[in-house]
Amino acid sequence: MSRLMSLCSLLIITTAGFAADGGPAPVVVPGAPGPGGAPTAPPSAFDPTFFILIIGMILFMWLLVIRPQKKEEKRRKELIDSMKAGHKVVTIGGIHGEVQSIGEGTVDLIVSKGDKPLIMTFNRGAIATNVTLVGEVKPATK
Repeated sequence: MSRLMSLCSLLIITTAGFAADGGPAPVVVPGAPGPGGAPTAPPSAFDPTFFILIIGMILFMWLLVIRPQKKEEKRRKELIDSMKAGHKVVTIGGIHGEVQSIGEGTVDLIVSKGDKPLIMTFNRGAIATNVTLVGEVKPATK
């Protein structure tokens, strides 16, 4: 396959400098008389298609990458801010527990019940889901 591609590229390179009749391709100088005797127009200095393409690429990146990421970040911040003592949560590691207390940057979870409960401390960012809020049904508004 690579041999075929290199052969095609060699063919394109060798025929690029020749006209259709096999002779050398004419050199076109802007402002010089063309084939019919009329002067050729100089190329335009401003081409808006480049700027339209760049703006389109930026818009595409914003719609597909930046906007959804900001929405997800906002949702996670609301989830972490809505946690209260007694809520049942799941960490990013899959540990299920009940919130005992919330600090400035940490959350204490009770992960076992019984005579001696096990309390583990996690970073606030380690909470993936608030199961208590997921199970609540909000009343329909009219």
